[in-house]
Amino acid sequence: MLMPQNSRATVLAGLVFLIGGCASVPERGAVELATLLEGTFKTPANSSDDPMTVRQVRFVAAGLPGTVLYWQIDTGAEAKVYRQRVTVLTEAAGGVVRGTTYAFNQPALFVNAWDKMSALEALTPADLKPGFEANSDADCDMKYRRSGSGWRGTVDPNVCRFWSSRRNAERGLGAVSEIDSAGLRQTEWAFDEAGKLAFGSGPDKLITMVRQ
Repeated sequence: MLMPQNSRATVLAGLVFLIGGCASVPERGAVELATLLEGTFKTPANSSDDPMTVRQVRFVAAGLPGTVLYWQIDTGAEAKVYRQRVTVLTEAAGGVVRGTTYAFNQPALFVNAWDKMSALEALTPADLKPGFEANSDADCDMKYRRSGSGWRGTVDPNVCRFWSSRRNAERGLGAVSEIDSAGLRQTEWAFDEAGKLAFGSGPDKLITMVRQ
């Protein structure tokens, strides 16, 4: 689940609007997708990729709308925490499920949060922030569509644009995430203004993780 996020004001304002504007009613496609995303996924022992474990748990928080997942990526032989996020799944037109992802203001409080479900259930928008600062007009949600026996999500680097302060240049961020009963496959990358790969391996080399 290598999912970025839109500008802080736009994303958090949208989250507050959803909470205030309607009741949180589970949506069929979002629930179906969340059911597949739940679980623990690991790179195989014989994989050429670095060791990686992704664990995802669904939870219900009165302060958050939609179908909500906590996910954590641990990497390396020592399984160090690499990334923690909350993703809200909501349905859009054409059978699309959008994955809008947030980071924690205090991530240390939520390490291994599957053991702290009461803390997850108490989450509100005030506890969250965008996963990273995208341009104000960017659309960095993951768009999931049914694919075969599972789902395939994409982030389009042509519309997910952000400013790299490290490189002092604009970048386009892309991502792919595929999920089915067997496991999870994902990748992310960025292009520079000239269309050259700035990091990652592009859309075709996905990291495969097996459902445990």
